[in-house]
Amino acid sequence: HDSQAFWFSVPHVGLFTTWLSAGRSELSTLLNRMRRKEIMKSKLKSHILKKSNLGMDFHILDFEASGRLVEVFSIHGTIYRVRRGCS
Repeated sequence: HDSQAFWFSVPHVGLFTTWLSAGRSELSTLLNRMRRKEIMKSKLKSHILKKSNLGMDFHILDFEASGRLVEVFSIHGTIYRVRRGCS
């Protein structure tokens, strides 16, 4: 070890990464099962994740920030659509 280096830890970071990974895979599977790879915002937000305690809003923001999910506005409401090449 370098004398100038230091170590730090974040409590429960392993649990957070487990929930993040599980939520991403569950949301990805849910979206890819849809016929057109899109779902109404209200339907997606009402879905309860079984493998993650982070919440659907967190995972939707994660997908939007990474560019995997696009928000499309329609007459019937907001639709989330998987970006092409990201399925």
